[in-house]
Amino acid sequence: MRDLILLLGCVAMLPAAVRHVHIGVMLWAWSGFLAPADRVWGFMAAVPLNKAFAAITVLALVFGKDARRPYLDATMGLMLALLPLGLLSASTAISDSPEVWVMFEKTVKIVLLCVVVTMAMQSRLRLHSLLLAVGLGLGLAGVWEGIAFIGSGGGHRVQGLSTLGDNNQFALAMLMLLPLLLHLYRQSQGRLARLGLLGALVLSTVSVVAAFSRGGFIGLMVLALCLAGASRRSLAQLALLAGLAVALAALAPPAWFERINTIGSAGQDASFMERIGAWKISVLVALDYPLLGGGFHAVQDPVVWNSYRDAAEAIDFPSIAAVGAAHAPHSIYLEVLSDLGFPGLFLFLALMASGLWNGRVIKRLAQGDPGLCWAGDLAAMLQASILVYAVSGAALSMAYFELFYLVLTVLSVLRRMVEGGLAHDQENLAGQQAQVKRPHHQVVGE
Repeated sequence: MRDLILLLGCVAMLPAAVRHVHIGVMLWAWSGFLAPADRVWGFMAAVPLNKAFAAITVLALVFGKDARRPYLDATMGLMLALLPLGLLSASTAISDSPEVWVMFEKTVKIVLLCVVVTMAMQSRLRLHSLLLAVGLGLGLAGVWEGIAFIGSGGGHRVQGLSTLGDNNQFALAMLMLLPLLLHLYRQSQGRLARLGLLGALVLSTVSVVAAFSRGGFIGLMVLALCLAGASRRSLAQLALLAGLAVALAALAPPAWFERINTIGSAGQDASFMERIGAWKISVLVALDYPLLGGGFHAVQDPVVWNSYRDAAEAIDFPSIAAVGAAHAPHSIYLEVLSDLGFPGLFLFLALMASGLWNGRVIKRLAQGDPGLCWAGDLAAMLQASILVYAVSGAALSMAYFELFYLVLTVLSVLRRMVEGGLAHDQENLAGQQAQVKRPHHQVVGE
């Protein structure tokens, strides 16, 4: 039944996606985060929805007239620079694993989506719709897991998703989504929409706890600080966050507290020691191949891993008993460093910095302008998403997570809109102009 509903819904949206590029972009983003294989178990699980919507959107972009010309700023230039670097790195990879080209293809798809977003989503309504599509796709997992956790009295534990990896990666994805859901809640006017978004916001927060992730807990603290700092009503925001924290603590089982308490004794934790081994090997690969790295997913290749095992174990700072078996680098920074070398790490850090800078510029331009309040709020929430990614991602392999690049792109588009005078809230401006035109006694007497 789920398969049939999903099929009928997708077919019903096809005509609109063909006629309007921005609807195609929404479906492209939604299907990329939906993870249909985790939600349906019939014939639709094998249908490449994301690729289908991507192809339809690109065709609509080429043959339609519903898009602006592409532009190039610092963010998009840095993002595009990842493609030739990634191609050279994949072509000279030290690993024979097919994952090298799979990851390069994924990188191309991410950059292509971001370029199309810059061409098709240059309005407030379209940006709002894009974030809503991401929320519907990725947020469904948070709602699902949050309900399961509450329904089981705290006994349910998130195992991860096919598109997000393990429980730690799931937690980071939810943490990055939470500021976007909060912005949608603040800016939506319909009562039903606000209730739905509030429910998704609360349940997605609960799902972070259900992940039993230490990195997720740290990210939750970082996010709380970001939201409190970004709010004009910091005390009210802190009180709300404190209330939510108390509720989550009441739901969490003793096993969750035991897991979180191990943060202070990471030196005795086996999984953390495995991460250190992966970090050492990642650095050694980068030092041997500083310009292009070892190629995508080089560290995950057992052949490459084993060739560096002895050298990694010889490094006694920090000291570990043994490197162990091959696994992911467990750090967005070292993942890029080992995959694409030092130029790749520079591009990655520059991208992150450009996003934070764009957010700062937008907030400065929006300050004191009622018509740009929404833009300032969105910029602050997108910055919070980047900061959570930067902190929690330091111990996770999520360097090629699509949402990070989408957040950077939305900030790029938003800054262009604000600087070009395309971002003003026309409804608020119209209301202000109407008040100015009224007689003074009418305004005062209201």
